[in-house]
Amino acid sequence: ALLRDEIAYHNSNFINVYQLVTKYIADVQAFKKSVFNLITSGKIDKARSELKSQSNAENYLQNFFVHFDKAFLASHPDFVERFNQLLKPECAIVPPADDRLTPELRIYALVSMGITDSVSIAEFLHYSPQTIYNYRLRVRHCACIPEKNFADAVAQMYADE
Repeated sequence: ALLRDEIAYHNSNFINVYQLVTKYIADVQAFKKSVFNLITSGKIDKARSELKSQSNAENYLQNFFVHFDKAFLASHPDFVERFNQLLKPECAIVPPADDRLTPELRIYALVSMGITDSVSIAEFLHYSPQTIYNYRLRVRHCACIPEKNFADAVAQMYADE
């Protein structure tokens, strides 16, 4: 039964990832068709406006974060509790919902999975490296352990399991 549950869990995560990718591909195809139709019908300014708009990319990114948060928390349900134990009590980070992470928690979720350099984290989350650096610095200042040990402590949170 344990193996069956483990397989079901991995299958569920696999399917969720591919559903997200499939939806993204379908959305990109629909966007391309929409812009093509605008150009074909002579609505060049409208097509240009659609291409310049950041709202589509922002929607895709927010959807990605929702899926990432749910998948990560499904496999690490005690992450927020463990993470907050490394912070001073008054600095505890409270997620906006049970199945959502804040940007800070998302960054350190990646650190806990072994992605520790800020440039890689920035690329993964579509933030600038400076933004990642600022978030990490702000959180480290709230640590109840020496700041220089903070990232290593997060990276080791699940290492013994």
